[in-house]
Amino acid sequence: ILYRLVEVSVKMQDFESAEEYYEEFVSAAPHDTSRYLLRYKILRGQQAPLDEQIKVLEAYKEAEFTERWNYELALLYSKNGQIRQCVDTCDELELWFSEGKYVYKAMELKMQYKPLTPSQQEKYDKRFEKLSAETEEMPDIAAYADRTEDEDESDSVSEEGQDEQAVVESDSPKESTAVPN
Repeated sequence: ILYRLVEVSVKMQDFESAEEYYEEFVSAAPHDTSRYLLRYKILRGQQAPLDEQIKVLEAYKEAEFTERWNYELALLYSKNGQIRQCVDTCDELELWFSEGKYVYKAMELKMQYKPLTPSQQEKYDKRFEKLSAETEEMPDIAAYADRTEDEDESDSVSEEGQDEQAVVESDSPKESTAVPN
């Protein structure tokens, strides 16, 4: 709840409340790595100097290496003119995660400063092939509905037949069959 309160306060630009909720969050969960993200969101909302924002995301990177926030760190490096760190972070992202939304974004960011390696370029060029290969065609809903109705009708007919058969069997005299010992 405190995490969300910090986020809402930042969105409302109520940084005083955001700081208070942040302090409560840190005291309640001192080892939670999300504290770095909350601190970063507060600093970003306050438009704090890029160096401060970078320090917080670098600390988060040491605690937890995730695609989204490392891409965000690479963007900050780029905005701050730290091109070598930007390119290195983009390469690191690709190395650890290989593919995905933020990996491809990192490749595009890197291309602004330096060409991709041949293997990165090949991966980047083929990024849409995997998506199309994994995508299934949408089923024809109308055909599915018709098929389901037909199956329902055949099921109800066979159930009626079973009911009639059960009535006939219950009316017929039962023969007792003795099993020899």
